[in-house]
Amino acid sequence: MANLIALVYNWWSLYTRLYNTKHHREAITSRPALLHGVARLLRHAGQSTIKVSLQHENSKLLIEAITKVSSMLQRIIPSP
Repeated sequence: MANLIALVYNWWSLYTRLYNTKHHREAITSRPALLHGVARLLRHAGQSTIKVSLQHENSKLLIEAITKVSSMLQRIIPSP
């Protein structure tokens, strides 16, 4: 269980570092802001899209951050 928690923590740290490379964010402060959303997976015409509805007060900033991370990941991970 400790290995699983460490793995998730490391992935979370990398995820938060992707959208803001100048500041290190602790999980305890970044997690509530980035997890105040509900996501749905939509599939249509052979494409998969994740739609995220954010409920946080800083949703505009979070949308920019999530969009930035998404575009970075799409460049790194080619779609099948």
